[in-house]
Amino acid sequence: RSVFSISRSNAFISASVSRRLARTDPWQAIVARHSWQASSTRSLCPASARSGISIRNASARIENNRIVDNRSPSNGGGIYAYGSKLIYILDNEILNNTAGEDGGGVFGYGYRSNTAVNLSGNRIEGNRSGGDGGGVWLSRSAMVKNRILSNQAEGKGGGMFATFALI
Repeated sequence: RSVFSISRSNAFISASVSRRLARTDPWQAIVARHSWQASSTRSLCPASARSGISIRNASARIENNRIVDNRSPSNGGGIYAYGSKLIYILDNEILNNTAGEDGGGVFGYGYRSNTAVNLSGNRIEGNRSGGDGGGVWLSRSAMVKNRILSNQAEGKGGGMFATFALI
């Protein structure tokens, strides 16, 4: 189950503060300066969600977090990001997460968009996947200036697997 899930949300979470934001985009979420770990007590998601942080069809900014030791039987052990709205994953430590399928650290799919999921400045290390992209699996997304170290995939791309992505 996810430690945190965003789905059509406008929640703002920073440190231990939680409040709603009045934004032009009513589906925006910001997550900053947290440590998301499988054993964390911050269980703010439905039991059906799987990843450390799960974002589906919502605009979000995930920044300066530790996303560690999460497990998903499907895609995106650390972060699952899917949709056509902008999702920024910036300056995080994404460590030792596991996915049964693709994207052990991060699974990013920009549905109907070429750069919906944007990764920059992250340290992605020690993640594993049962499919492709041990560290990162990307499609219709973009990434720049990330450190991708010591990840493993049973399929293609131990560090990263990308298709239709800007790298």
